[in-house]
Amino acid sequence: MNHLKTLSLLFISVFLFTACDLDELGLEVIEIPDELNAPNFSTVEMNLDAFPAPQNKDHFEASSEETGNFETARSTVLMLDEQLQLFTGTLDQMISPIENLDPDNQNGGYTWFYDAYAELLDAPLDIEMRANLGTSTIDWTGYVSGVIDNQDVDNVELFTGATNVDGSGGEFSLNFGEQGTSTFYDSFIDWQIDNDELSDLELNLEIGDENLAVTYFYSVEGNTATIEGQNVINEQFTDYVIEWDLETEAGSITTEDGGQMCWDENKENINC
Repeated sequence: MNHLKTLSLLFISVFLFTACDLDELGLEVIEIPDELNAPNFSTVEMNLDAFPAPQNKDHFEASSEETGNFETARSTVLMLDEQLQLFTGTLDQMISPIENLDPDNQNGGYTWFYDAYAELLDAPLDIEMRANLGTSTIDWTGYVSGVIDNQDVDNVELFTGATNVDGSGGEFSLNFGEQGTSTFYDSFIDWQIDNDELSDLELNLEIGDENLAVTYFYSVEGNTATIEGQNVINEQFTDYVIEWDLETEAGSITTEDGGQMCWDENKENINC
C-alpha cells in the first residue's frame, strides 16, 4: 500500500509540473523558428559540367600552353571556382556550427557562442554569431576573437549578411584588416537559387597587399551560362566573358587582347 501511495504522489507531482507554464517556473524556453537555419553554402555552385577538372595536371598544364580555346576558358573557370569554394567554404566553417547549438535569446534576436576555424584566414576563432529574423530575410552578424596573422583581435565584426527565409539566396560580406597589408580581406558574395540550381552569382574578392582582386558575375538564362569577370593583379586589369551551352557544352571566351575564341561540342577550335 505504501508503494502505491508513493507512486501516486510521484505521478501527481509529474502531472502538476508538466501542467504548469514553464515561464511561471522561471525557466526560459527558446523556440527557434524553422526558418532560422544556417545558410547552406554547398548550394552555391556554378554548373561546371562542361569544364571538368583534368585527370592529369601535368597534361593540363602542357595543353594550356597551346592555343586551345576551350583550355583557355577552362583554366579561367576552374580558377574562379577555386576562389568561390574557398570563400563559401570559409563562411560555412564559421556559420554551420549553429545547427547543433542552442542560442541565447536577446531582445528578439538570437546569439550563438562557439569555436570555429576560418580557412580563408587560416585561424581558429571564438565566434559570436547574431541573427535577427524578419518577415522575408534573416540578418546575420559574426564577431570574432583570436589571433589572425599574429594579430590579436577581440570581438571584431568580421562578416555580415542576409539570407532569404526560403533559402533561395542571400548576400554576405567579409572584411578584415587595412588595405595594403598582408591580412587585408574585402569580400562580397550575392547569390540566387532557382529550381535548386544556382542562377545568379556575384563574387568580389580583394585580398592581401599585392593588389589582387577577382570580380565576376555568373548567370544562367535558358541553356546558356555566362561568366563576366575581371582580374586585377598589381594594377593589371584583365576583362573576359565566357559563355557556353549547358547541353552541347560548346562556347566561347572573349578577351580584350584575343578577341572572341570559340569551341564546338567536341572542345575543338572553330570560327566564331
